[in-house]
Parts: sequence; C-alpha cells; structure tokens
Amino acid sequence: MPDAPISQLDAIQLPALPGEVVVALWNGVEVLLITNSSSEAERVLADQVARRALRDTPFHVPAYTVSDHEPDTRVFLVREQGLAVGLAVLRPRPRWAWWSWDDWDAER
Repeated sequence: MPDAPISQLDAIQLPALPGEVVVALWNGVEVLLITNSSSEAERVLADQVARRALRDTPFHVPAYTVSDHEPDTRVFLVREQGLAVGLAVLRPRPRWAWWSWDDWDAER
C-alpha cells in the first residue's frame, strides 16, 4: 500500500465534467458550483463527496444528497489535482425566532 496520507486513500475523484460551473480558481484549486439545475453527474459527485465527508463529522445524515430538490440549495465543491478536497452546502432556512439581547437578559 502506498504511503499516501489516509485522506487520499479513499478520496473522491472529481473529474472535469461538461458544463460544470467554476466560480473560483487559484493556484490550481477550483471551486465548483452545483445547483438543482446542474447535470445529474455533477449532483451524483456532490452526493458522493457529502457522503464521504459525513465520515469525518458527528452528524447522522450527509449535508447533501442527489435527491435534494430544494431549488435554492447551493453546493460548492473544491477540486485540487482531480480530487475533492472541500465541500460547502448552503440552503435557506426559515427564521423561526427573533429576539434581542434585551429580550434575552429579561428572559422573554
């Protein structure tokens, strides 16, 4: 077995796909944007990266799955040398509470 770092032994390959959207590029690192309207291949890769990232977190469900049909969800994948090295999933959440520090201090 090669002396590769453990994180690379089961890294997710992130090949360039037709139509992908690169939103940032610096020093060989690319940030890809994946939305509900992205190709199924891109969404499947985002799902794989999220499931791999799940192993490194205390959560019970991945941050993104291919079945996520929320139109405002944005997935950002970071690619370096053909491997996925970063993931961010942004989605709107309803505001369910509003308070100020005065309210908190007054225990309202």
